[in-house]
Amino acid sequence: MRHSILTIIGLVLLFVAVGQATASPSPPGSAQEQVRSYIVQGTSLDEVAAAVRGLGIPISHELGIIDAVGARLTPAQLEKLAAMDAVRRIHGDRALRTANSSSVWDVRDEFELASWGNNDGGVDWSADWVESDPNGPGPGSGKIRILTGELRITARNASGVPSIAREVDLSGVVDTATLGFDFRTHSKVDSSDAIAVEVSADGGGNWSQVGSVTGISGATTDSRSYDISSSISFDTVVRFRVENGYTGKNEYFYADNVQVEAVTVIPADWTVADEFEVASYGNNDGNRDWTGNWLEIGESDGPTVGSVVSYPYFAEEQGLRIRGGDRGIEREVDLSDATSAVLSLDYVRQSLESASEYVAVEVSTDGGDNWDELGRLEGPGTDGSAQSFSVDLSEYRTAATQLRFVSSSAMNTLDKMILDNVFLSGTGDNPPSYSEFPARIGADLLHSQGITGAGVTVAFIDSGNSTVSDTIHFNAADLWRYLAQYDAITDTLDDSLGPAQPTAHTDIYGHAGHLISTALSARENVPGQYQGVAPGADLVTVKAFDLKGDSNYLDVIRGIDWVVANKDLYGIRVLNLSFSAPAQSFYWEDPLNQAVMAAWQAGIVVVTAAGNDGPDPVTVGVPGNNPYVITVGAMSDAFTAGDDSDDYLATFSAAGPTHDAVVKPDLVAPGGHVLGQMDWNNTFLGAFHPSGRRDFPYFAMSGTSPATAITSGVVALMLQDDPGLTPDDVKCKLIHAARPAVDGGGNLAYSIFQQGAGLINAPDAVASTETGCANKGLDVNKDVADIEHYMGPVRWNDTTQSFYIEGVGLDWDGTYPTAGFSWADLEGNPWSGGAPNLNPWVTLNPWVTLNPWVTLNPWVTLNPWVTLNPWVTLNPWVTAGEPELEQAATAIVPWVEEE
Repeated sequence: MRHSILTIIGLVLLFVAVGQATASPSPPGSAQEQVRSYIVQGTSLDEVAAAVRGLGIPISHELGIIDAVGARLTPAQLEKLAAMDAVRRIHGDRALRTANSSSVWDVRDEFELASWGNNDGGVDWSADWVESDPNGPGPGSGKIRILTGELRITARNASGVPSIAREVDLSGVVDTATLGFDFRTHSKVDSSDAIAVEVSADGGGNWSQVGSVTGISGATTDSRSYDISSSISFDTVVRFRVENGYTGKNEYFYADNVQVEAVTVIPADWTVADEFEVASYGNNDGNRDWTGNWLEIGESDGPTVGSVVSYPYFAEEQGLRIRGGDRGIEREVDLSDATSAVLSLDYVRQSLESASEYVAVEVSTDGGDNWDELGRLEGPGTDGSAQSFSVDLSEYRTAATQLRFVSSSAMNTLDKMILDNVFLSGTGDNPPSYSEFPARIGADLLHSQGITGAGVTVAFIDSGNSTVSDTIHFNAADLWRYLAQYDAITDTLDDSLGPAQPTAHTDIYGHAGHLISTALSARENVPGQYQGVAPGADLVTVKAFDLKGDSNYLDVIRGIDWVVANKDLYGIRVLNLSFSAPAQSFYWEDPLNQAVMAAWQAGIVVVTAAGNDGPDPVTVGVPGNNPYVITVGAMSDAFTAGDDSDDYLATFSAAGPTHDAVVKPDLVAPGGHVLGQMDWNNTFLGAFHPSGRRDFPYFAMSGTSPATAITSGVVALMLQDDPGLTPDDVKCKLIHAARPAVDGGGNLAYSIFQQGAGLINAPDAVASTETGCANKGLDVNKDVADIEHYMGPVRWNDTTQSFYIEGVGLDWDGTYPTAGFSWADLEGNPWSGGAPNLNPWVTLNPWVTLNPWVTLNPWVTLNPWVTLNPWVTLNPWVTAGEPELEQAATAIVPWVEEE
């Protein structure tokens, strides 16, 4: 099962990369031109659209919510638009990428700097680019050079064959590795010109051609993707080489965004391992120990002499060598408490001449009386790099599972097999499939009163729709509640959903399905005890993230635009946004935040994740840094559901203040190992995070994403009870009802910049009569109209090295307490000490009205936590005469290790 899942996901990844190659070609241009996606914002949608179309530029997105369009522009077109009266701002479209763990990683070079050492991916390359350039080395000149953010290759007037190569360590990869890149050709390129794409598994000793970019006449823009899984090694090298032509004037090949993407070893609850770094049969290199030591087969002379011996190979590596026939090694391991187990290892063949020469991989569950062969590490072959082997051992889980490697009798003393990095890994006992978080926040008490969210529609902008359970699509009254699914990527709507209409499963990633079930599931633990917070609410899904959890500003903003335009048709009152991006400007300049403010202005309660970049200060991202919305952090019950005294703020939960001096998050909700429903056999997250799997279809996820979904469910309960609540009313009641974590002395255990007002409390929020305590001093109408913007009350005390709220105090030096604490009910006062004036949301006007184009942050120059002013040094927005762009990744924040 494990191997088939990885194979499927590997094919999916390859499909995605190949699919990217079908993107519509960009307008050709000169060597100085690069085509990129932008958000062009104007005084009105019609005027800015006319300006863009007037230059003959196709429009990809119409974003009426912020009076903008999406378009791919060359620098020349960018400069022309920036000078037009109808254009107010031009924003670079930002990539939205998931923040899952390192199952999928990439090395990448975007060539933004004239350097052969750029590392723009999640993992670094092993070495710099190495060029073979007849006209001399260096990225600034020659036949191979970096020019205006691209790698340019030509062979004109070259005395040799230009090529460039770079090494990457893929030794941890299990199944798949993909090389991808964007490219364009200049106008004089003809169909005989060819660039060879090659890969080596032995550091450049031998090369295999995986593709050839040829058959092109004239200027074109495209992408390529190649499976290089057969060349996985610790010194894999990729190379671009002039295969033919490129010798004429203006015959140039430009490469960009060169990336190697790989699927790595699946994370596990436990590992039992031997890396053979020392000559001992007793090594324990995992987080659990073997039952005993290795025992030799065919001899008994120890690990330093004989046919079975500790052995150096490939200079720096150390393994275990088996030489000759009927020799080997075996070892016992206790797998009795495992729910799954996988064996993986590396091996190197030396001087094997035929398939009859091999080392068998075998397992026994009865003390060694009977052995099953799991596979063979076989010849013929002499390897220049380590090979990989893996097999599922889940059927062999006992208290005395034995593993052995034994050579065939056909091997002689010249035949050798070297084993290394023997790993057994898997998941431990699965806890019961029982959702405890609705009771933790008191939602079950409201359910017993008939408050289930009925009549309120919650919209999720995420990775699509899941069909894993009818209890997602039918509500607590067993009525169909799935009103519509809109695909913001393709701009298509399916509103013909119903019990008799097959509902498309579009959530290949798995994130959206888990969140929807967390917020809305009508499945019951026992009769009347629902697993979702708002089991009676209605549902609308907006797909803006693809099967790997990737998206961009254009698609997400189009999704928000659609939600606002259709809120009355579908009764949408709540919008769940479980993603977060690093802030690169003031909140009001960010186009995603502008769309979010417009949704709030339209009467939609926007609930967003704080992000998973905690516990350090100033880590809350976009749109969680928006002062209007409800920003949610995460707490955990320390895996002791019946004991609230040891609950703690999750270490991953992002903390404030924001770059705009705003107190964030607003509150926290359960975000540790939250149980939801997911088809983990057929989703990306389920495949690559087996430790989250429970009894099908349950899956445990940690992060501020599920905490956000839980809060969205509570908002639906509040709006059923009182449909007349405004977004500000909802936020006020939630904040007023929250319970902060306090220590034994009744003092705040965590700063308000970490926990906000405290842990969400559903019944108190519904019962609250508090009004006017949220967003005091803010005017969303003026903010959206770009008339007036606001800065918060947080300042930095350089003497005490701490943040504080002006006029209030509540100093915080950025520390994170590691103990567990109670989340107390302080009689409606969310701050300890009993002094109402300590609540900046209730009694104070925490906002400072500033000129909308302020250039100084009130603490950034004196703040040791913020070493760079992101909107000065990394300004992503383009103004007239400044056609520069910085892009940054952001995240759907779905995955962190369980807390």
